Amino acid sequence: MAVDATTSAIIAELYTALEELGAEPELLATVREWGKTLSDDDVLTQLRAFNRTGTIFERIIWDLD
Repeated sequence: MAVDATTSAIIAELYTALEELGAEPELLATVREWGKTLSDDDVLTQLRAFNRTGTIFERIIWDLD
């Protein structure tokens, strides 16, 4: 999943822009891990989910105990 230097710089700048705009942590994590632990397909899936539902997660389970 290695990316070239230009793509890496684009991802870093995108991350900074999103962070300065107050993006949600899960969106920042998706961008940060792009090319490291997430493939292009994984990132696209997570971005589509976020844009559709406001979260990258299919469901969130809360255990308050």
